Amino acid sequence: MHSSGYGRFHLVRKLLILAATLSEVGWAQDKTVTLTHGGQSRSYLLHLPTGYDSTVALPLVMDFHGLSGTSSQQAGFTGFRAQADKVKFLVAWPQGIGNSWNAGACCGSAQSGAVDDVGFAKAVVAHISSTYRVDARRVYATGFSNGGMFTYRLASQATDVFAAGAVCAGALLSGITSPRPIALIAIHGYDDEALPYESRTPTTFKSWSTFNKCQGNPVVETLSGRNKCETYTTCQAGVEVALCSIEGTHAIYSNKVPFPVAERAWAFLSRFTLPSGSAVLPPQRSAARRGFVVSAPVSEARVPLPGGYLPNGREPAENPFVKGQIHE
Repeated sequence: MHSSGYGRFHLVRKLLILAATLSEVGWAQDKTVTLTHGGQSRSYLLHLPTGYDSTVALPLVMDFHGLSGTSSQQAGFTGFRAQADKVKFLVAWPQGIGNSWNAGACCGSAQSGAVDDVGFAKAVVAHISSTYRVDARRVYATGFSNGGMFTYRLASQATDVFAAGAVCAGALLSGITSPRPIALIAIHGYDDEALPYESRTPTTFKSWSTFNKCQGNPVVETLSGRNKCETYTTCQAGVEVALCSIEGTHAIYSNKVPFPVAERAWAFLSRFTLPSGSAVLPPQRSAARRGFVVSAPVSEARVPLPGGYLPNGREPAENPFVKGQIHE
């Protein structure tokens, strides 16, 4: 491996370890929950915001890790735990089979084994909703890298559950087949070495705005450095499509010029709800945890590796852009 790549990887690793350590205070509210789906034992990490009130229905954010990542790693460095505590919503980090998600054309053993991850994502939402009070019209998807690719898939195939999506350093790998307009924000680094910005990001932004029948030009918000956010605000059914382009690499949560990824994503997501009559979650019930297997609260800091990378710091072999598997 080139020394520059080696050094970059270990710098990212140190930053993510620091982020996980700083966020450890909130881990007492995290619970690892297991369920059976598709004949397999699956799990997710769930965070209840500080001061959780079981009588109040809260929004739910589902945050999907990258390829080779884990739910606890994703929880440690995305910032959604702190954001949940600040503005009060539930956040879950599901765990993918083989540390991967079936995003259609990618990735890992989830894709090669045709794992029903769309069904699993819906099952997790229903699982949480059967124990905790979830605002069924305010359930959102977000994800990093392979998890971002999967978020795009959910935006096409699970719009009866998810009101909006936030894609972090992800890529759209197939056509848009959503049965309705859906609000989406993408956050991508100019210097992304795993999923290069210019290879697909601007085109995806335009594709979603076209699908959502957005009118006019996007509103441009100029931020620090080269950071900027562009938003189509006049789209069908009141949705919006946004792209935040930032000075950063694939490790989008630790960027060169400060950009609050979770805060910006939540500010966008929280403004949208499912259309009336769309939510299909089960009736709420008490927190008796019937049928749930809940581990002891997570208390130790984990050492996260940036999902989307192999442990040696190189881009994953499954990355379709690296291996030329995906063509425009």
